[in-house]
Amino acid sequence: MVYVKLVLGVAVALGVFIGGLAFERFVLGKHFRGQALQVALELQESQQVPPKTYNAHLLFSSTNTLLNAPELSASQEESLKEAFAQINRLARESQLCQETSYSVRPNYSFVDHKQTLSGHRLYASMACKFGVAKIAEYEQLRDKIAKIAADNELFVLNTPALHLQADSQDRTNLQNALVSQAQAKRDLFSKTLKKQCHIKNLSFYTHEDSFMRFASAHESAPRSMQLNLNARLILRCF
Repeated sequence: MVYVKLVLGVAVALGVFIGGLAFERFVLGKHFRGQALQVALELQESQQVPPKTYNAHLLFSSTNTLLNAPELSASQEESLKEAFAQINRLARESQLCQETSYSVRPNYSFVDHKQTLSGHRLYASMACKFGVAKIAEYEQLRDKIAKIAADNELFVLNTPALHLQADSQDRTNLQNALVSQAQAKRDLFSKTLKKQCHIKNLSFYTHEDSFMRFASAHESAPRSMQLNLNARLILRCF
């Protein structure tokens, strides 16, 4: 008899415990979740900063002579090799541009629905990056490279565009400003809603890069450039 009473007591206690958990989970839990509020906001920050560096890509392409040459002679292959050796030597000495390599690939045309080898194409690109104060040195280097290309019948140097670029610290400053904006929005919503708000997520993005393009170095570049950075803010308020 005592044993039966003990079993019944344990069963009742378990029932009360499980019932309490169910009440907390399905009633109280639902109540508190209903009090939570999530807010999504778009933030933007803009700053005027002085440009720090120029970026440029020297692009080389084929002349008509190469495009219409089904076969390359040994002297033509040697002329390409020597020309790019000179170009890389100038780049190495200037320390303004990276050395490059080139490739020559078959160029096909279709005649009477048949693929025919019509010539060759040359591909090469040289990346350059230098401080704004070294623009004159870059122009001298570019002109020397252009002369090497002009003296060779197989390739040309396309007119490179220059891009002004801010540095990584400028982007960091924009991010810090957006963080301050996010914190201010959190405090404002906490006060307005009379709730405890937290920053759940803050992600940065931009609709544009940080470059400003110029056709040549002789164009008057602005003394400052505007950088824009956006952020998506999600607040969680209880």
